[in-house]
Amino acid sequence: MSTNLTDAEYAAFVARERERAATPARQRATLAGLIFRRRPSILKDLDGSQDVTAEAMSTLCEAFHVLEGVEGVRPWDCERLYRQHYEPATSEARRNAIRFVLSVWNKAAIEVMDEDSGSVLGPFLSIDALGGWDHGNRAAYATWVSDPWWP
Repeated sequence: MSTNLTDAEYAAFVARERERAATPARQRATLAGLIFRRRPSILKDLDGSQDVTAEAMSTLCEAFHVLEGVEGVRPWDCERLYRQHYEPATSEARRNAIRFVLSVWNKAAIEVMDEDSGSVLGPFLSIDALGGWDHGNRAAYATWVSDPWWP
């Protein structure tokens, strides 16, 4: 889908996506994904300020419903988010979302945090993530891939 939607096309698309969304969490993930489609410049034209960058990273996290309620998402805190991967109840789908978001943030940071904590989150591997994510999480990833940005 093109990022150059008219207001009417965008409104119709949002209405269709809201109808398709089965749960409030899926609605939030879908609508967060729409931010990337409608206004990629919000996230691509980061001015380098910590507040804008943190907001962009929180918005990216919120596009993945598997990260709902996870510490470190909002307010953005990469170290708190990283620590969630070794919680016993953390699913592999959640770990993959954490790997992805932290890779966007700073790929090298994962290696440093792995070394510092004695734990291993490891690198983000898209084929593993896509195989374990449901449609909503794959859609969030595909939206970012179609117009990537980095802080």
